[in-house]
Amino acid sequence: MKRVPPKEMAQKIVKQLRKQRPDYQYRKHLCFHIRRLLEVIPEKKEKRLPELLTDEELQAFYEAVFLARTYKQ
Repeated sequence: MKRVPPKEMAQKIVKQLRKQRPDYQYRKHLCFHIRRLLEVIPEKKEKRLPELLTDEELQAFYEAVFLARTYKQ
């Protein structure tokens, strides 16, 4: 079976829903139930730790801040 392109499928769904004038909450719940019925499980996003500055970068940062503060009058 050939898949219907997403834009075409969206147009079919809109044609069905437009008569009901759905609000945001209705559409949100509709998508929730569609995902559940199709058994679509979203992939979990990988959590990453923030990148830390090296000692040299940190020292350069503090020196720049100190110099900017001392020359400001």
